[in-house]
Amino acid sequence: MHENSRIVKQTLGGVLAFIFALTPVFSQTPANQQMNKVRGHFDQTNQQQPGKKSPVRLGQAKKRTYAKEVSKTKAQELIAKSRVPVVVDYWATWCGPCQALSPAVEELAREYRGKILFLKVNVGDDPLPEDVPIPKLLFYQHGKLVRRQTDAYAELEKNKANIKPILDEMLEGPMFALREDFHGSQEDLFNTLALTDKPVVMEFWAPCPPCRIMENKLDALAEDYRGMVRFYRYNVNENPRTDLAPMLPLVSIYNHQTRKFEVIVGSHKAAMDAVERALESLFQTSGNLQNIDAP
Repeated sequence: MHENSRIVKQTLGGVLAFIFALTPVFSQTPANQQMNKVRGHFDQTNQQQPGKKSPVRLGQAKKRTYAKEVSKTKAQELIAKSRVPVVVDYWATWCGPCQALSPAVEELAREYRGKILFLKVNVGDDPLPEDVPIPKLLFYQHGKLVRRQTDAYAELEKNKANIKPILDEMLEGPMFALREDFHGSQEDLFNTLALTDKPVVMEFWAPCPPCRIMENKLDALAEDYRGMVRFYRYNVNENPRTDLAPMLPLVSIYNHQTRKFEVIVGSHKAAMDAVERALESLFQTSGNLQNIDAP
């Protein structure tokens, strides 16, 4: 019995030694060489490369984000089609305040999911003039810009507390647009001005880069003077009788008390500063303007 066991061990040991001796030879066969190449490629592919995100393997869940990253063009499409209010966060990787604001935007996007759509637009390393300042939050309701905010704080809760009232207001009911699109003839425009009880800022515009720069400034002023001044946008392409294209953008500021106009042309810094000074002067001379209660 013991002799048989000894013979089996010796035989098995000899077989294993023979197999181990042949392993380097077999590993160099064409089939095994190809398998080694595939295995080596697979191992290299699954190693994390510098500057690249590690792949998500089976069983690992990718962290869910609630604020959706989109391009500017896609954001405009979603704003126009959305049945719920929309918040667009304009940001950049190099912008410190943007990074401070981002966690609050993400948490609010999770809290208001299904009720408000949150979008994030990265303006890149070289933002266009109409994209700044950033961070910039734009709030839309029924496709119209109703609020605008550029504040950012270091504290998460302070950022959330600064944004939440606007979100709740959008959910409560319709809000006035910061700037209304005016549709009608020149006669309709004059009739509107004749009946207004508030100052009016009218921008004559068309789809052009200088107009977009001025629009950014007017959006900011409309937020500052919300409820005190009526802001309108008049697309000259909709009225063939209006030949203002060579002068666009053109901003007309109407004093409802004196019935006088101040006209400012262009989108350069001097023109934008002139618009701001005209509004400041208007309120210094009027002094007793009240908030708007109706559109």
